[in-house]
Amino acid sequence: MVNSLSGQTILSNQIYEIVAIDDCSEERVRAINRKVCKKHIYVELPGNVGRSKIRNLFLNYAKYRYLLFLDCDSLIGSPGFLSRYFEKIKQESAVVCGEGSIKESGRRENELPQVKYGIARESKSHLSFTASNFLIDREILTQIKFDERIADYGHETLCWIFAEKGQYPGYPYR
Repeated sequence: MVNSLSGQTILSNQIYEIVAIDDCSEERVRAINRKVCKKHIYVELPGNVGRSKIRNLFLNYAKYRYLLFLDCDSLIGSPGFLSRYFEKIKQESAVVCGEGSIKESGRRENELPQVKYGIARESKSHLSFTASNFLIDREILTQIKFDERIADYGHETLCWIFAEKGQYPGYPYR
C-alpha cells in the first residue's frame, strides 16, 4: 500500500507525506514496515492503543492540511485512487468518505477476525462514513477528535459522527 501511494503521488506531482503508525504488530511485520517506510514517517507503538487513539495520534506527526486515513488492510485498487482525493481537496471538502476495499488474497491472514470483519462489513460499497478510508481537514480532527475511551474495535466512527453533529452529550474530545 505504501509503495502504491508513493507511486501515485509522485506521478501526480503532489507534495505529500506518508505517516504509518504500527500499534504493536508482530516483529516480522514490523521488520517489513521499517523497510517499506524507510523514506516516510514510521512510528512503532509498544502496545495496541485502539483505533480512536491511533487516529488522533496522526495529528502529532502529520504536517499538512489534509489527512488521508487508510487502514493497513486497504487495497489501492486503481491508478486514479489518489487523484479522486486531490480533486476533492481542490473543492476544499472538509471530510471525504472513500470506499473500503480489503485484500482478499486467500492467504492465511484472511482467517484473522479483524480481516474477516473487514471483508464482510467494511469493504462493501455504501453511503455511510467509515474510518478505515477517509480524508479530513486536520482542523476538523483537531476540533473533534475520536473518542479515546473506545479502545476496542468498533463504534468509534459512529460516536465521532454524532459528536461532529453535536449529538453526543458529554463528548470529551472537543
